[in-house]
Amino acid sequence: MAETTTPARGRTHLDLGHPVWTPDEDTEPFRFTHDLVGHPLLGIDALAELADALPPASVETAPAVLSEVVAGFRPTVWAGTGASGAVREAEQRGLWVALSNIEQQPAYRELVDGLLAEFSAAAGLPAGTVLHGEGYVFVTAGGSTLPFHVDHEHNLFLQLTGDKHFRIGDFPDATRRALTFEGMYSGEYGATDHAPVDVVSHLLHPGDGLFVPPKAVHSVITDGPSVSLSIVWSTPELQRAARVHAVNAHLRRLRLSPRPPGRSPAVDQCKVAAAAGWRRVRSLVPGRG
Repeated sequence: MAETTTPARGRTHLDLGHPVWTPDEDTEPFRFTHDLVGHPLLGIDALAELADALPPASVETAPAVLSEVVAGFRPTVWAGTGASGAVREAEQRGLWVALSNIEQQPAYRELVDGLLAEFSAAAGLPAGTVLHGEGYVFVTAGGSTLPFHVDHEHNLFLQLTGDKHFRIGDFPDATRRALTFEGMYSGEYGATDHAPVDVVSHLLHPGDGLFVPPKAVHSVITDGPSVSLSIVWSTPELQRAARVHAVNAHLRRLRLSPRPPGRSPAVDQCKVAAAAGWRRVRSLVPGRG
């Protein structure tokens, strides 16, 4: 497992206060501020160059105007060259554009690692807590809606350009929660087929940030053209839960009713071991990774 331990370099960019954070998925959302507006790596020209430098699989697009609930929603992976055009012309084309794993480029790796080091220091986290730090940039046309969904990781979401309404809710019941996470850890995008309950809307201006926990069902709506940066990471706790959800998805296909993660540590450990054994078997089969 790759730990994110690179120390922050140069000036600090985040004003987090004293974040109350736990390494599982139970931390509540909290707001913070940052000074990355106008950062040379995060302007449209720099991001257009980044889009062309990234592998096509790291660039995804979707129509900007969608409903808040779109069952089975999944962005389209960019095909071919010229991804810079989608970034530069997102407003004219009516697009939502996602640049994934920006840390594949060295300058952005330094930025991602530095921001995670700042967060780790502010939260007083021991080594090994923050794993697999990644960065995502979202360039979005005005008047857009990204449907409600959940993500795999903890998320520091930083608004850079334009205003964004970040709406966070909860699952209406435990069954829908389990089915959504099992689907996500079985290859689906994580979109919900229902509206969440108890929705709270956070209006983010440039310079605002929001911590989004993995349990949060969320949707984003933009007033005008928008650029946002998302710094995400996993933890050992999330990785264990992911393996349990993946095994549960398989058990559910066998018409069983598996327990969600956290109900029984002993059962969870058996499922984690089963997932590890399955991966080892798959690695021995030609053509399977």
